[in-house]
Amino acid sequence: MIKRLDWDSNFFGYPVGKIIVDDPQQISLSDLNEFCKGFRLVYLFSKEELSLCSDNLFPADKKVTLIRKTETLSDNYESIKPYYGMITDRLLELTFQSGIYSRFKADASFIGSEYRKLYTEWIENSVKRKIARDVFVYVRNSDIKGFITWDAQENQAGIGLIAVDQRMRGQGIGSMMIKYVVNEAFVAGYPAIKVVTQFDNKSAMYLYEKNGFQLCDLTYVYHYWNK
Repeated sequence: MIKRLDWDSNFFGYPVGKIIVDDPQQISLSDLNEFCKGFRLVYLFSKEELSLCSDNLFPADKKVTLIRKTETLSDNYESIKPYYGMITDRLLELTFQSGIYSRFKADASFIGSEYRKLYTEWIENSVKRKIARDVFVYVRNSDIKGFITWDAQENQAGIGLIAVDQRMRGQGIGSMMIKYVVNEAFVAGYPAIKVVTQFDNKSAMYLYEKNGFQLCDLTYVYHYWNK
């Protein structure tokens, strides 16, 4: 029932596992205590909310997946450019802004800067094109005001990270970058593009829905800690 996550365990430096909860009514705290022995942290993924209540169990996220078809979308894309090169403090600043609703930031039981380490790794591997097909930045007055990454698996494209400088929001930068990537995915031959965000991130939900994305999945995510 529980699967060890080797990448997470090696990256965070302690045993991490994962449980898919198929029937929330059939799992109890005593089950969790037994299943999670030998792990410091276990992620639980469920299509329904869990009724369990414990100091060890943190409701970390309501993860939503949204999807839309790709198509040709016209706009003034002169300020959007592909990014190559070193990771700068500016790029890291925007990356950390992008994850303010991340479960790795929301959960106070993370005490080893896991959130910052994880998002640093994410943007570094994206810029190196290890986990991203492309990284695009929005530049104004020679300064990066936002960026977006995208990748593709099988027959579907996906947005990875997206960030707009908090001082520049409300100016259409996020929508322009999304349209740019939707267009890029269409040119590359992908019929659909998806994005994963947090249900409680209302600004992100509004941005994606405004740009034609529709909700296709919701998953409740919990963190169980052996304290």
